[in-house]
Amino acid sequence: MKDFFRSLFGMGGSAGKRYALGHRHEIDLKDVNYVRDANARLVTLHQLYSRYKKTPHAFKVKAVYEKTKAIQDYLISMNRVHELEIFHLQHTDHFINTFTAIINVHQNEPEAPEPAAFTAPKEEKPRPVRTPSEMETLLDNLKKDRFKESWNRMTGKAAGAGSYSASKHNDAAEAEVPKLSIPAVSINTFEKIPYFPVGLPARAIGYTSTSSEKEDFLRHLSYCLSIDNITYLGNAPLQISGKRGAESYTLLPVIRWKASLYAIDMSENRLFPVKTLRQAI
Repeated sequence: MKDFFRSLFGMGGSAGKRYALGHRHEIDLKDVNYVRDANARLVTLHQLYSRYKKTPHAFKVKAVYEKTKAIQDYLISMNRVHELEIFHLQHTDHFINTFTAIINVHQNEPEAPEPAAFTAPKEEKPRPVRTPSEMETLLDNLKKDRFKESWNRMTGKAAGAGSYSASKHNDAAEAEVPKLSIPAVSINTFEKIPYFPVGLPARAIGYTSTSSEKEDFLRHLSYCLSIDNITYLGNAPLQISGKRGAESYTLLPVIRWKASLYAIDMSENRLFPVKTLRQAI
């Protein structure tokens, strides 16, 4: 019976931890780092609010800061530090990262250049209006000047200058006119060049090829160029220009067709008139 009354009135020993209303729980040592990180996040939120003060979103950032601070105070007072850390990881960190990136981009944007000052166009002075008699006089003088200039050209005198030098005129008349010339090539007696007959494997042709190989090559050329009665002489180096204008030396086959010699660019089926040097390479 005595033990019963002791337990009823609290005289039976310690009954655990008891706290008065409004008393703040003591924080365990293992949760000190969480609380320190939570306070650092509040400081970062307040700094972020300072950066947003001059923007339309300042009140939103301030409201987030105040609500976060209230939630943190409540969870710490209830000794629920682990839940506080989870709350910050899921919400506060994401908010800080997102709005920090937004304000950084906004503040780093170059300012728009000020519009150039408008300058009114200068007023042009009105041109004097000429009378009909003045216009006729002006036209007559213009005709006289042109007639005089044409007459001076015919008589060898420049308008407004001294006598025209006849020697310069004769030199210009006797200047040599550039003429087109056919390039001279030398037949290469040992190198062969490949060609690709339609429907057949690749072949090569050269000065030392057999008669049958040359006949096959001539049939290939006749098919590609739609010409006949041609004779193969050999291969010769020639400088030609490509589609883009670049010039390069290449080895081309030389044929005789209608008493003229031609070098053939087989990649584009083009003929270039040539003449041969009698000495071979």
